[in-house]
Amino acid sequence: MDTKKFDLTMKKNEKNRKIIYIFVLCCSLIPFTCFADDRAYQIARMETPQTHFYSNDIVDVFVFYDVSDDNKYLTGIGVKIHFDPTILEYIDSQIFEYEAVVSKPAVITQCNSNELEIDSGSDACIVMGWLSTGSWPSSYFDLPLELMHLRFKVKQTVSYQSTALKIEDTSNTSGYDFKGIGKMVSINNPLPADININGHVDLADIILLLQHCSGFLN
Repeated sequence: MDTKKFDLTMKKNEKNRKIIYIFVLCCSLIPFTCFADDRAYQIARMETPQTHFYSNDIVDVFVFYDVSDDNKYLTGIGVKIHFDPTILEYIDSQIFEYEAVVSKPAVITQCNSNELEIDSGSDACIVMGWLSTGSWPSSYFDLPLELMHLRFKVKQTVSYQSTALKIEDTSNTSGYDFKGIGKMVSINNPLPADININGHVDLADIILLLQHCSGFLN
């Protein structure tokens, strides 16, 4: 066998072994470096019994609280709920204390955010907080739990649009990050003369109107 060719083959094999070694080493380290996330979160999640509403409908919003590591002995949390005042009118709220000092909900008509992307019209918010000496919500309550029940009323607005309810923290327990999960709701307001309620006034609506007037459609 040609000695020169043999040496080149050996060098190539050695290079390949180094590449494989580096690849295996990186694969073993990535789970502990690139993808490791040991942070604990206080989580606030918004829910509605339904997602589609009409003018003058009542929108019930339930806010639930959870902790990623199930710690029930924290110092509390403060939240800010953003909504569009041109679409939703805030009516009232029911707050659950869980043995904490609770601040009364404050409605702010011009409300900015440093963390959330807020639409131009979504400049109102509700601010409130729960404060404890380090035993909140305590072992007496199971997680997740309901923090509050908010009630809004849909205003007379432009037909067929969506609006976002968003939530962020104003304060949280030291050593914890915050994760807010908002809710999107749709407003389905029929246009005048939109008989079939498809978002358009067209020939189909005229036909339905004529059928109704002639007695073919009850």
